[in-house]
Amino acid sequence: MKKYLSHCAVVAMIAVLSLAIFLTNLDKEQNAGLAQAAGAPAIYLRGGDYRYSAGGVIPLAVTDEPYLTIDAYDVSGTAEVKIYQADKDTLLNWLVHDEKNNQLNKEINFSSLRLLAASQEKIDGQSKMSLPNEAKGILAVNLKIGDTQVNTIVIRSQTGVVVKEGDNELVFWAQDFKTKKSVPQGKLSLYGLLKVRRLLATAVFDNEGIAHAPLSAEADVGLIENGPDVAFILINLDYLNDNYRYESFKPRGPNAKYFLFTDRPVYQPGDTLYFKAIVRSDNDAVYSLPQGLAKVEIYKGYSDEKTVIFSKTHQVSAQGTLNGELKLPEDVSTGSYSLKTELVGTANADNDNWWTETSQTISFLVEYYQKPEYGLDITSDRDEYVAGDQLLFNIKGAYFSGQPLARGQVSYQVSSDDFYAYGYYEDAASVLNSKYRYGYWSGGLIKEGEVELNEKGLAVIDLGKTTARNGQSQVYSIEVSYKDESNKPVFDRKNVLVYNGEFGIYRTDWQY
Repeated sequence: MKKYLSHCAVVAMIAVLSLAIFLTNLDKEQNAGLAQAAGAPAIYLRGGDYRYSAGGVIPLAVTDEPYLTIDAYDVSGTAEVKIYQADKDTLLNWLVHDEKNNQLNKEINFSSLRLLAASQEKIDGQSKMSLPNEAKGILAVNLKIGDTQVNTIVIRSQTGVVVKEGDNELVFWAQDFKTKKSVPQGKLSLYGLLKVRRLLATAVFDNEGIAHAPLSAEADVGLIENGPDVAFILINLDYLNDNYRYESFKPRGPNAKYFLFTDRPVYQPGDTLYFKAIVRSDNDAVYSLPQGLAKVEIYKGYSDEKTVIFSKTHQVSAQGTLNGELKLPEDVSTGSYSLKTELVGTANADNDNWWTETSQTISFLVEYYQKPEYGLDITSDRDEYVAGDQLLFNIKGAYFSGQPLARGQVSYQVSSDDFYAYGYYEDAASVLNSKYRYGYWSGGLIKEGEVELNEKGLAVIDLGKTTARNGQSQVYSIEVSYKDESNKPVFDRKNVLVYNGEFGIYRTDWQY
């Protein structure tokens, strides 16, 4: 059967601790345990009340009630359950895998293990199966019902362990579940389990319960031995039998920060494009000037379908910058293009750490267009109103030479849409981006018409008193457009917020 590593956690700083493993890397929780694949018929073994701890490796704290939860799907009847005292060889052999984390040893040799308990368990939907209270350390569980068999390993530990990534090292902290104190002793063993079991490193916990080990992408699991107590911590073995591997803990690859830009966002075929990049090497937020070469590439499309129109290697300056230009071909196709820059020698196809950057890409457009001779601008006395306030929009039209667009006939349209009060966790200004038209899909038209600009190119649109539709705050969106005899149109939009009342009351606990 397919098995997955299940999610489990331990909150080591509070009084109630339920599980023996807590794995974090940049505050990202890792999975632990193995879960049976969904299907019918199927049986899931889960760790006590913790619904997400399921399957092949289930960590339990000795302070937890010793039981497993059985979830059965299309299986019912009486199951024979046997619980054995296992050892670290059983555990580690069970987790040996191939390059894609597919399990190589799917059977447990129960004949070599000491039987602790045997019982008959009624299987029907969800049920509870108790473990012997004296059973501690590494346990192997075998459940049989008809032709269905489930094996799992349970680790009942008094020690909980946390792992963090330091400066190219793994830092472990061990805590006693009963005393809530650090464990100032114990041995840590790091194992790689690709095809065969390999001991990668060992360390001893100091007086503060801290142990250090080399950071390695090969490190799958850690085993902590403190006298008779055994704890288990997952490092890079995220999933089993899912044809997938992601290495959460691995040496950092090259990292760089870029500020990349072109001289404008849109070009016509035949135009000259100018670009510049400011680059800094990033070592855990300690920045320095990079040296060497950087490759710049301009292309259209993606992956194997992309068409490269420019590729050149530039020397990074002493100031950590590079710049260049490209005259676009006269026959270049229109559409969206990408400009990518990357320090030469930093690309690493095997480096899948999401926080590592080796390049940056921006986009620009190539289109046929005509520059208008004039423009429109909308303003209001403020961006936020309360229902009942008078709302005036000011329109200004002018030629780029500075002369007013006198007596121009401007079309306008005002619509509104409901505004959901995000302001209690987000600045309202961030949702008033005038590039977005509110009211287009679900809102309503408030007013439309035409207005003539005066001899100074100015006009005022008076919308009267604002209203809150159905007691809901609104976003008012006004759009204006104008085109002269040459049929060259110009356009502008302005959004303002109209609150239903002068204050709002919100709950912030995110509970339903």
